[in-house]
Amino acid sequence: MKILDVDYNTIKFVLSNTDLTVANALRRIMIAEVPTMAIDIVTIVENTSALHDEFLAHRCGLIPLVSTDVDLYNFFDECECQGNCEKCAVYFDLKIHFKGPAPDIYEVKSTDIFARNKNLSVQPVKFVNGKTGEPEDPIIIM
Repeated sequence: MKILDVDYNTIKFVLSNTDLTVANALRRIMIAEVPTMAIDIVTIVENTSALHDEFLAHRCGLIPLVSTDVDLYNFFDECECQGNCEKCAVYFDLKIHFKGPAPDIYEVKSTDIFARNKNLSVQPVKFVNGKTGEPEDPIIIM
């Protein structure tokens, strides 16, 4: 293994002259051991779309979240509150409502999700093209 670059959030390395199973095991360990924030519990009040609630909840859980203050949060199972407090949970809303005639097709995207507490830095990730610096399209939920 040759380490190319290391900073606070990333490490770049080259793994060579090894079996594919070792590389895959290393990949799986890194995925399992890196703490992440994700949408976990979804409550759907009204769904008038053609898609099932479970499908929408699953899609929301796949949206990557990003935060500059992630170190301020506790793991859910290690928090003193034994529930959902502001130290271990973030609440988001996704509301789409049309006044007047609705368009034939509307794409619900990750940009339609907003944190209830506007002071938080946790939000769905916004991808940027690494070469041009231009923002890329948001993630389509449905």
